[in-house]
Formats: sequence, structure tokens, C-alpha cells
Amino acid sequence: MEGLSFILRAAHCRSTHHLFAIDALRHVRSEPGHRLARLLLRYHSRYLSGACDPDTRFRDFQNHVVHVADGNWGGAPQSAQQWYGRLQQLLRDQRYSDAAHAAGVLSHYFTDPLQPLHTGQSDREAIVHRPLEWSIFHSYDTILARWRDDSFRIVFRLSTRSDWLSSAVIRGAELAHQSFETLVETYDLDAGRDDPRKGLSEAALDTLAELCGVAIVGWARVLDRAATEASDHLPVLSLGGSTMLAVLGMPYGWFLRRRQSVWERDQIRAALLHYHRTGDVGPFAPDDVRLLRKVLAVRDRERRFAELRLEQNRSDDRLAAATRLRIVAASGSEDSLEEEPECPSLPRHDQHDTAERYVSEASPLDEAAVVGPQTALQLRSVGIATVRQLLDVSPEELVRRLQQRWPAESRWISVEAISGWQAQTRLRIAMPQIRARDARLLVAAGYRSIGTLAAAKPQELHDKLHRQALTPEGRLALRGGSPPPHHELRAWIRAAASARRAAAA
Repeated sequence: MEGLSFILRAAHCRSTHHLFAIDALRHVRSEPGHRLARLLLRYHSRYLSGACDPDTRFRDFQNHVVHVADGNWGGAPQSAQQWYGRLQQLLRDQRYSDAAHAAGVLSHYFTDPLQPLHTGQSDREAIVHRPLEWSIFHSYDTILARWRDDSFRIVFRLSTRSDWLSSAVIRGAELAHQSFETLVETYDLDAGRDDPRKGLSEAALDTLAELCGVAIVGWARVLDRAATEASDHLPVLSLGGSTMLAVLGMPYGWFLRRRQSVWERDQIRAALLHYHRTGDVGPFAPDDVRLLRKVLAVRDRERRFAELRLEQNRSDDRLAAATRLRIVAASGSEDSLEEEPECPSLPRHDQHDTAERYVSEASPLDEAAVVGPQTALQLRSVGIATVRQLLDVSPEELVRRLQQRWPAESRWISVEAISGWQAQTRLRIAMPQIRARDARLLVAAGYRSIGTLAAAKPQELHDKLHRQALTPEGRLALRGGSPPPHHELRAWIRAAASARRAAAA
């Protein structure tokens, strides 16, 4: 088992999540835990792919975090609990390869909140996030040696309550968050750009040594608990064949790791160049930072709308009470009449959502929520500042302009992406009642015009949108929101039919 672990660490581990997943196996203590560790090593390719799938496949970054200062916001505790249940079911069904994958996914949701960068957010954190994680990976052996050489001994005890796993994730996040400011503020961007190992201060290395130890030992204790509960379903497996395959795959593993390291280095250098030029990493921000910020922006906006709606309801109650008072007074003597109390004039909640819900051809792109602020800046630099200008240009022409003006930053903007923005915008102009995220989801599901939407059947539309919402593209479109209910979809179909008749008249 030690030999296979050494080979995997040397050639097949390409991220800190891979290293956590492998290093924890040597810290399991129970006899069932050792059987589960051998099973995970037997199916090591599935185990390691699962450890990175939440980043690369699922991309549900709101489920990787616990923001301690924001009331422990984030879906990591629930996701960990969900994947633990899936792991147990797969072990009972003796689907060992799938169980290894589920264990890898669970390790990601468990260990991510035990690292400070996933326990909070700040402007500085968005800038240093990617280079700091790169430095941690390249300094991992140094960090691990500090932990092993330290006299500090980690004791990770799991609760016996039903919510023991989610509770462990939250407690780990609270511990990690104590080092958030230290890690973020002491990171040396310029030194880390040239040599990732030099970006981390001595204080940061000491902090990371403790937290990495907590992540490794904590994950080992979770594996012990999982193995004990599934003890009757864990076989004793040979590792000979898996070890041979791992040895044969070492050259390719080294190649993949080298290629990924070069790509990451180039991305970080480009991001820092952009940062020194503009004061922000812009399009080079990591996907988890960029998408998580959008999810939080949607959440905060919906929270403000809910608060405003509550205040509006209270105002309506006060107005109704005042009306009842006037009726009672009018039915009595003239002397009993009282002056009507002044009711505060509150703006309607949809007035605060104008940019999100109502779009015209004259709307500026950055106010119409068609694209993000950084993309709107790039489009404005090539003469596309309003919705009308976006709709008038051909996608091919706009791609050509952007690549001439922003050769590096606009590489991700394709003809398909621009065509999708145009389709979303036309839907919102024709149907003012739908929001930006509704239009994104409709276009992602194939409803790119009012004609296709008007011809849709309510149940078919509902099923397609809900299936689309489960995909990475659908989750990105919703930005943390939920797909619309049946009654709203029926209203959309009627509105699309009405808009189509009006356009044909």
C-alpha cells in the first residue's frame, strides 16, 4: 500500500486535493479503514478524478465554501452529507469503482472549507487566490514536513450526532477562517510569480502546516467512520495490478503534471500583468472566485428584494389599518374623526430591479445585465455600448474585433457565446417579465426565440428547463437561483404567443 501511494504522489497527483486524498490513507486507524484505503488505492484513477470533479465537472462553487463571517453561508456541509450517503449506498451495492469516485468527491467537499481561502471573500483574496493555491501545491512537501516535525499533535474527533459530518465541516471552517487575513495579506505576489515557493511567508507556512494536518487527519477519521459503517461490504483487495498500471502510467502522469503547471504559470503571470496594469485580475480571476461572486451578488440582490417586499407589506398593513380607522370614524360622530396618518411612500420592489428585468434597445450593456462588467468594458472598447449595437453586429464580426483589440482576454468569447447573448436579449425585449437568468436558462435549453417558446408545451418546457438546471451550464445560467415553477412557465408561453402576434401584425 505504501509503494502504490508513493507512486501516485510522485506522478499522478496534480493538485492539493489529490495529495490530501492520498496522504490521508496512511492515517486511517481501524481495520475496516485499512480495507477501505486499499479499495480506494485499487480504484485510484476514479478516486483521484472524483477529488477534482467538483472543480472541473460540477463547478458548483457555492458548495465548496463555508463563509464563516456571513453566518456560515455555503453548501459544503450539505454536499458533504449528501455524498457520504451516496458513498455508503454504493459500498452496500458493491459498486466499488463508483464508491471510490464518490469518496474522492466527498474528500473535496470536506477539505475545501478547511482551507482559509474557502471561508471568506475579499478584494485582496480575489487577486491572490489563484497564485496562492499554486504556491501551496508547489510548497506542499515543505508544508507537510513542518507538520510532521512539529510537536503539535492533531486530535480530530467526530461527533456521534446525526449531523456529525456537516458539523465537522463547519468547525473546520471556523478554525481555518482564523487564518484568512494572515494568509491573504502576507502573500507576496511578485515573489510568487517568479517562484511559487517564495510567495509564502514563514507565518503562512506554519499556518498551512497546521491546517493541512487537520484536513489530512480529518479526512482519515471520516474514512474510518465510513468504513466502520460499511464494514460488512468491504472486501480485502490485492493491489498488484493497480500498482503495475500506476507504474506504467508514470511517464504520462509526469507529462500531464508538467503541462498543467506550465499552463497555470502562464495564467498567473497574465493575471498579474493585467493586475499591475488595471488594479484587478479581471478575466483572469479563477472560475470559482468569479462564479461565486456572481452567486453572492444574486443572493444579496434577492435578499434586498425580500427585505423591501417585507417593508412594502408592512406599509400595506398600516394603510389598511388607517383605512379601517377612517371608516369607523366616518360612521361615528364628526368630532371623532382623526387625521389620516402619513404612510411612508416606498418604491415598488420591481423599480429596484429595472436593469435586471426591463431591457430596451437603448439600454447600456452594463446596466442591462446582458454581460458582466469586464466583458461590457471590452465590448465598449470596440464600439458596442448598447443593446441595439449588440443586436446589429454579426457574431463573426464582433469576435474579429475583440480578438484584434483584446487578443488574450477575449479568447473565451466565441461566436456561439455572442449569438447566445443576442438571443437572450431579444427574448427580454419581447417579454419584459422575464429576468436575465430566465433568458439565460431558456437559451441554454434551446428556446432561443419567442416563436420556439410560444410553440412549447408547459410540461415539456418545465421538464427541459429543470433538466438543464442540473447541468453545469444551467447552474451557471441560474447563478444560484431556482428554475421557474409551472404557473410562471405558462405565463411565459402566453406572453411569447402575444409578442409573436404583435410582431406579425
